[in-house]
Amino acid sequence: MNRTIKIYIVFLVLLIVAIVFIDANRPKPIDWTPTFGINDRIPFGLYIFDQESTSLLKNNTIEKTSQTVYEYLDSQYYYENDSLRTDKTNGTLLSISQYSEIDDESTNELFYYVEQGNSVFLSSNHFSDKLKDSLHFEMDSEMPTEKGLDFTLANTNLNSKKYNFVNGVGNGFFSKIDTLATVVLGYQTSGNKQNVNFIKVPYKSGFFYLHCQPIAFTNYHLLKDDHYQYTEKVASYLPDGEEGILGSTSG
Repeated sequence: MNRTIKIYIVFLVLLIVAIVFIDANRPKPIDWTPTFGINDRIPFGLYIFDQESTSLLKNNTIEKTSQTVYEYLDSQYYYENDSLRTDKTNGTLLSISQYSEIDDESTNELFYYVEQGNSVFLSSNHFSDKLKDSLHFEMDSEMPTEKGLDFTLANTNLNSKKYNFVNGVGNGFFSKIDTLATVVLGYQTSGNKQNVNFIKVPYKSGFFYLHCQPIAFTNYHLLKDDHYQYTEKVASYLPDGEEGILGSTSG
């Protein structure tokens, strides 16, 4: 092996070492995937919400589960006289996800749970057709401006402040509701147009709380400026009680 070839080999080895060193020390790109997982520390995960749930959901005893809606709720019932189905828990079931992929069987369990006087809080960009039909609401979408969306609460006595959300906001909103029964709890505004993004719907002896901006519960926004205040106010609408958190679902 002549001297020239040896020089080229050494140069190549040094180049490879330099490339490996630079790559190893290069900042890793931020993963903006909206997982909505309670163990995920990336911007659009729910790790901080999970850790701070006792602060955000004040005056509640919190139970966390990774089961599906059907598995969790079905385990809360027992039978008397071989026919009577009885609920063993009282409280509010909370689910946060990008897409609410709750099947019809699980949705039936939700309705039975609420029928017994409990509450269900769902924050999602999309809801199932069965839920829309049963609770008499429709959704539409509209792209926000580059300035994002301003979130406000309907009860100005609770908080009249506008919270500007840009990164990760959904474009869906409640376009039609049963105005005789449904209570509007919050809005989102883009430009001069205001749309409903948070509602309370009565069902038998309980209530459904439907919120279409789950991004408000993610790590990024809980640490962004004063956005955590908005999330606290949304959570404050929930009645005191035991919370079953299904935050590990994603879509």
